[in-house]
Amino acid sequence: MSARERDRQKKIKEYVIKRDGLICCYCDKLLTTDNATMEHIVPDSKRGTFNTTNLTVSCYTCNNNRGNEPFFQYIRQFQFDENKMTKYKRMYFNNLKIKILNIAKEEFLKDEQAIPRDLIHNACIVLKIKDIDFSQYEKLLEIGLGNICNRKRIKFSFEKLIRILEAESS
Repeated sequence: MSARERDRQKKIKEYVIKRDGLICCYCDKLLTTDNATMEHIVPDSKRGTFNTTNLTVSCYTCNNNRGNEPFFQYIRQFQFDENKMTKYKRMYFNNLKIKILNIAKEEFLKDEQAIPRDLIHNACIVLKIKDIDFSQYEKLLEIGLGNICNRKRIKFSFEKLIRILEAESS
């Protein structure tokens, strides 16, 4: 891992701890910066990423016990209140949208012009999920999702939307 990547992960960890506190997301155990672990909502083994929309804080025991069991299946044994459940659902779906946008711009944006909606559709096929509708963000993107757009504008718009989705998960 490069020094740049270590710095990035350190900043993400600091942000997640600031956002979620030093309390295990599962068992509510008080933690320290030394014994807090970064828990992936979508595990690495399931294409989970190390970003703020996919990470929360947990104790080592809960993190280890969960393994790669789906997050929403594992939490059934805990008593999450409605606000906590809403927070994790929002994070999960924003992370999924970010994953779609990243796949769309990295794997399918190969030509000088493309239709953003087609790129998103192809990314959903890769993830084996039904199409996700991004039309609610169209005004923020300044591009028409169904229109032919140039590569730079699509990439810029998708990266802008990723930042918006990360901020919504805060």
